[in-house]
Amino acid sequence: MKSKHLLMALLSGGLTFGSCTSTPHVPEGKYLIAGMLKNVPDSTVISLYKSDGKLLKQIQTDTVINGKFSFQDTVSSPSPQQLMLLSDNEGFPGVWLYVWVQSGKYIQITGEDRLLPLWKVSSEIEEQQATNDFMALCPSERKRSMQWVQFLPQTGVPFLIATLFIGQRFAHCPQPMQASDTVKASALTKNL
Repeated sequence: MKSKHLLMALLSGGLTFGSCTSTPHVPEGKYLIAGMLKNVPDSTVISLYKSDGKLLKQIQTDTVINGKFSFQDTVSSPSPQQLMLLSDNEGFPGVWLYVWVQSGKYIQITGEDRLLPLWKVSSEIEEQQATNDFMALCPSERKRSMQWVQFLPQTGVPFLIATLFIGQRFAHCPQPMQASDTVKASALTKNL
């Protein structure tokens, strides 16, 4: 009887270890963003943007197939760079998700629905972790507002009025900051 339990423990342990996946290796000078989504239809276009300080510039697009999308590109600087993920497909709220990239880094994005700004971004990049900490504040308010904006075209309410309303609802929620401020704030909260 003991040998049967030992065998079951070894088999279940082997299955557990066998199902683990490792993080893909990303060579220096490149980054890799991999998205895994549920409840997002195939053919949904996801776009990656970079800000030049005044305007957003689209740098890549990918189409969701079987719940997956990815972006890979080169980076010339070793410093982290902030990008934005956005989709203008029907049912998306028209608000971006901050994604930090860095040379040699893998970034994983997971989501359960079309509320793109609420998708989870996982990486070893310190700025991304700090941004995630800020975005974790006021989660129920963020979700309700995104759901409301998601169906805005059906309401007939002008977008500007809706944006002002949502801004008032988020007035008490901290907002993500620029890279240097985000890292400083993260370091301060860790030292408290």
